[in-house]
Amino acid sequence: MKRSLLVLLLLQLNTPEGAAQTTAQQEFFETKIRPVLAQQCYGCHTDEKMGGLRLDSKEGLSKVVVPGDPEKSLLISAIRQTGSLKMPKGGTPLSEMQVADFSTWIKDGAYWPETVTAAKTDGSPKDFFELRIRPLLAQQCFVCHTNSKMGGLRLDSREDMLKGGKSGPAVAPGDPEKSLIIAAIKHSGELKMPKGAAKLTDAQINDMTNWVKDGAFWPVEDTTAKKFTDEQRHIWSIQPLAKPQIPKVKDTAWSLNDVDRFVLAKLEKEGLKPAPAADRRTLLRRVTYDLTGLAPTYEEVKAFEADKSPNAYEKVVDRILASPRYGEKWARHWMDVVRYGEDDYRVAKQPDRAEKYPFAYLYRDSFAQRRSLVRQIHQSPACRGSSR
Repeated sequence: MKRSLLVLLLLQLNTPEGAAQTTAQQEFFETKIRPVLAQQCYGCHTDEKMGGLRLDSKEGLSKVVVPGDPEKSLLISAIRQTGSLKMPKGGTPLSEMQVADFSTWIKDGAYWPETVTAAKTDGSPKDFFELRIRPLLAQQCFVCHTNSKMGGLRLDSREDMLKGGKSGPAVAPGDPEKSLIIAAIKHSGELKMPKGAAKLTDAQINDMTNWVKDGAFWPVEDTTAKKFTDEQRHIWSIQPLAKPQIPKVKDTAWSLNDVDRFVLAKLEKEGLKPAPAADRRTLLRRVTYDLTGLAPTYEEVKAFEADKSPNAYEKVVDRILASPRYGEKWARHWMDVVRYGEDDYRVAKQPDRAEKYPFAYLYRDSFAQRRSLVRQIHQSPACRGSSR
């Protein structure tokens, strides 16, 4: 009976459906699981073996993974942070999507590629590059070897790899033994990469070695230039700065400045007339809403209506620009960028953890007070070297 079941299983794996399932599992592992392991776990659980655990092999994972049963897998409880063991230690918790991916992976049997050569020959050179090489370069190399060009080296194109940096070409296609990048990741010479990080796993080194041995294939990028219409090439926002001639208008009394004359010229060309001038109450509401997001107070309306001076409107604008309300409204855009708009949303879900940004209000107040950009940068925690 057992022999019959084994035969049936082997037959299933040799069917197109079985092969398709294996291919899907491999793709899921390479795109969803291995990158997260490399980014979040390999720093502590490869050669370092913190807690006596390695997570760069099927054998190592077997200590914390029960294939087919995520709920009994220590790895899942650790990344969910539902028990005493919370991982990644000292790092940002995995997202709900990442945790769900690991649960799905374990439920489907915790697929792990058995051999490098099988994964390498299953697909085309492009598939191998996109699944094994580009993600590895992006995770381990691009932070130092793209725009920053540390050591004069870029690694985000085949041409740059062949050109190399201060130490010479990084890759000798077809010859891993003469390729500096292979010596660096093997730690076989003075140059050891990734710098300041854990050594790549044997499987990753084998992937890179096989890639170089097979010619260091790199997909040809689509460099076809996009064609633009004449109208698109003459969009006003991309034209060089120029001082156009001020148009002449029929109603010379309406325009208060040159901008008005351009607007009026276009209206007259279309046979239109400007809208009537807004009354003082409407004008005040418009400028106050635009600059602060709030309506003017009753006292502000009465004061503006009573002010008959020729620069009454200018005084209103100056008053609003000096108001904290103006700073509070427009600071929020930058606050969203630097993530100080609100406190850490994760704290509410974990009452046992202390507020991470206890002094965030100081940073928010600094923006609202409309301090100069230079002063704002100097007061930034990132500039002072402190962490959030």
